[in-house]
Amino acid sequence: MQEWGRILYSYYKYIDTETEENVLYELDQEYYCLRSILVTTSLSINTSLSIEQADFFLPEGPFSDILDDMIPIGKSEFLSYWNQSIVKHLSDWNELKSKFNIGQHIETEIVCFYPQGVIVQYNEKFYGLANYKDCESLLGSKHMYPQQKIRLYVDSFDNENLWINFSITPD
Repeated sequence: MQEWGRILYSYYKYIDTETEENVLYELDQEYYCLRSILVTTSLSINTSLSIEQADFFLPEGPFSDILDDMIPIGKSEFLSYWNQSIVKHLSDWNELKSKFNIGQHIETEIVCFYPQGVIVQYNEKFYGLANYKDCESLLGSKHMYPQQKIRLYVDSFDNENLWINFSITPD
């Protein structure tokens, strides 16, 4: 387990010999998956860029019951594969960052809910992340569902996940 600040992360690999697929996982201290990468002989995709792909998505629920089926790996191995999965998108990401300004308001739409927060789309190739409690305070709990529109403000750019971090206020 790696400790970063107060949050502990652990990294695992699952090898499916039948399909020749490897899936690498970054898990939080309660063994919920924060990020994962699907690696085959022909592709490498991750759950920050392929959120709506039907065959690969961020798993729900903790992994504590299936840890014995996976191989512990180091953070460096996980990040090596992660970087491989985003490298072909970096020029588009840099172009997007020049398109939007910090504090700019953008109409977004809720896609899904990750342990990190609310995943939103905004008519671009990349996704955004907003704080769940903030969105709930703006929309109300009855309106927290996929396809709900929400006006958010660009807070920062997450160059590791290729997400825009959004907030409910321009500050």
